[in-house]
Amino acid sequence: MSKRTTTDDNNNNTTTGPTSAKKSCQKFRDCYRETFPSLGVSKKGPTFVYCFICERDFSCAHGGKDDCRRHVMTKSHVEYNKLKSTQRPISSFIKSTELEKSRAVTKAEAAMCQIIANQNLSLASADMFTKNFKLMFPDSKIASEMKCGRNKATAMIGELANIVQDDLVQRMREGPFTISTDGSENIFLLIDKELRSRQIPWEHNLALGCDNASTMTGHKKGVIAFARKKHPDIFLAGCTLHLVHIAAKKAAESLPPVDEALTDIYYYFNKSDTRKQEFKGTQELYDVDQKKNLKHVCTRWLSISRCVERRLHNWDPLKDYFHTHKKKLDEAKLKKKVAEERKNAPQKSKTPMNKNDTLMKNKNPQESQKTAASSSSESTYCTQSYAEKKTEEPMIHVLRRSLIKLLRNVLTRFVKPSAFALAQTFDTVDYKSSYNQKTDQELVIGENAKEFIKNKTSNHLRENRLKEFYLNVRKYFERSCDHMIAKLPLKDELLKHAEVVDVTCKQTSQTASIMYFLNRFPSLLPKGVSKDIIVEQFISYQSYDLQGSGCVKNRIDETWISIGQLKDEQGHCIFSHLATVMYGIMTIPHSSAHCERVFSCVRKNRTEQRSCLGDNTLQSLLVVKSAKLDISTLDGKALDRLKAAYYRKLSQQ
Repeated sequence: MSKRTTTDDNNNNTTTGPTSAKKSCQKFRDCYRETFPSLGVSKKGPTFVYCFICERDFSCAHGGKDDCRRHVMTKSHVEYNKLKSTQRPISSFIKSTELEKSRAVTKAEAAMCQIIANQNLSLASADMFTKNFKLMFPDSKIASEMKCGRNKATAMIGELANIVQDDLVQRMREGPFTISTDGSENIFLLIDKELRSRQIPWEHNLALGCDNASTMTGHKKGVIAFARKKHPDIFLAGCTLHLVHIAAKKAAESLPPVDEALTDIYYYFNKSDTRKQEFKGTQELYDVDQKKNLKHVCTRWLSISRCVERRLHNWDPLKDYFHTHKKKLDEAKLKKKVAEERKNAPQKSKTPMNKNDTLMKNKNPQESQKTAASSSSESTYCTQSYAEKKTEEPMIHVLRRSLIKLLRNVLTRFVKPSAFALAQTFDTVDYKSSYNQKTDQELVIGENAKEFIKNKTSNHLRENRLKEFYLNVRKYFERSCDHMIAKLPLKDELLKHAEVVDVTCKQTSQTASIMYFLNRFPSLLPKGVSKDIIVEQFISYQSYDLQGSGCVKNRIDETWISIGQLKDEQGHCIFSHLATVMYGIMTIPHSSAHCERVFSCVRKNRTEQRSCLGDNTLQSLLVVKSAKLDISTLDGKALDRLKAAYYRKLSQQ
């Protein structure tokens, strides 16, 4: 049967057979830009792509992403790309304009303001810096143009803080973040107000880091309860360091008080220059570095570790100092007593002078050690408080293993090895049974303590005191284990899955850990990326040689930055989406110690001499100090904002 042919004379078109089916065309997607940053949306329509290198449009209707890949591999595109990368802009051949000079001066002024904020200096020091820079660098045109006094420095620091906050807000709007705080019940209202005013969704918040007070962790009226009304899947990241400190503090109740001794010693030396000089002489006698006594404050519980270390460092000089000082006090008391006896006694019965000498010589020198501990101290002019040396390092991936290791460390000090074989996990060991505990001689108390006990005769240790000591040591270990097992999150599901971030465990990690986070926190998933792509990259990452590629760094966040920048033979990032997910997981805090450091930084800025420092200025100083901003990376737009900040402040007054 022959085909029927019809002819339309008006349109001059010929149709043969039935009407052909409509073709489906591929469209350009935004996710293509991550793989091909030189490509963008075309004005011709959704099925076309514009190449910024070749400066022309091409169609992606047939193959979509494959069409884009074929284009960037063409000879012309490669040559254009190479040519543009070696081109120098015309501005490089032209002499610097007045605008560039002005921006260079603004950058120098911004760097000076950053130094003031980082070093906790007074804002009035800007006046001195500006004058002395001109004297120090007379040949510098930038230094001669600097005009940044106290008021302008205040305005520029405020604008630097705004630049940092704007960048942070933008990232919080687009991706996951966590909040760490230490405050009262009303802190939630302040947090919620800030997030709403800056249009930051609660759904992007992964965790709330805080201490373990009921005002923060309460299920009904705590901050976490109100936060979960906004986002039910928020993880409560209680400060594990605080929990460990509480466990140690409760256990230390079995021993003589340590923190009181630290405080007493500090205040004993604090207000007396004479005592400080005498103690320095004792330190020189023992050839010990002359380090200050540190102050322990109960509300700043992180300081106790440094105070104890400094106490042990000065142990021998302190013991000798208080021994000598006690001897001098006893001699003075004896002289006073003899003088009173002479005054009150009849003229006939005067006390002979040699009797005083005899009593002083027969005085027992060992009595001086009885009161030395009661006046013990260490103290602190803490010059390092805030995280000044480095940014807080993510530790969420090793937190669970570290807590288990800590519990094992305490258990092995007083529990027999045979007791561990009978328990499935460390938190199920029967450590309270006397049958499972080690003997007094086998208890791990340190070699110095054992040597001191070994010489009990010369150290005047009685047997009943030794029995009491060993009993207290066992109570200390038992109470430590009681509180750690009851309070520490040893079996927390999130902490277990967070170990997937650790590159040393990549071969034993499972895709279930990745899916746990993607299902619980959808904001972790990058825009336009499916879960299958993340799983595919994770499987490929497990078999990838990271050591050979040089990606493994000292810090886990730096390691994942390097992993995210790995490229294949065609120049495409291999694990960029997986690295983005890992960045989000690492934002979950392992402690609230950084909040404690902020309080210390506040105390360094708002001093007695700067008691009138405003809240807004103080906030700006803290933001600039904590941001670790690289002034050299500021673009022209940001520098113009900084220059105009002072004039805006004047117009508002």
